[in-house]
Amino acid sequence: DALHLIHHPPSPAPPPPPVADFANLGLALTPHAGAAPPVSLECIESASSPSFRLMYAIAVTCLSALLILLLEPAAMLEKFGTTGCRRRVGVQFSSFVQLLSKAAATTSMIVWNDALAYSVTAGIGEEQPEVKQRTLLLYSLTMTFAGSA
Repeated sequence: DALHLIHHPPSPAPPPPPVADFANLGLALTPHAGAAPPVSLECIESASSPSFRLMYAIAVTCLSALLILLLEPAAMLEKFGTTGCRRRVGVQFSSFVQLLSKAAATTSMIVWNDALAYSVTAGIGEEQPEVKQRTLLLYSLTMTFAGSA
């Protein structure tokens, strides 16, 4: 057994994996020199600003509209052929396009709701949760009545 260890020494231990440094929300790896700089708080704050959320909602709405406008005409062409198999493929494709269109429209509505709700409560501090709840309740009622009209 000892002779075996002389001829075949144990392999060195593998180096430890890099440890993530989450200080300041940074994702830089500490063992490596020249790692990526930590994420700045200014970048995170600008991404959660009301104007950024509204621009994001506009971009999602435009992409959803483009997707719907490009795929809806294709869904109208259910006649992929005269055979039963091709007809079934056409019906399945039409159903898939309708589902995708509804998903895109719903995503757009959810993003708009988030952007507008954040814009409504942007000036309310965290120390006033009652005011924030009442503002969101008024916003929800207003959007419900405006959407049903």
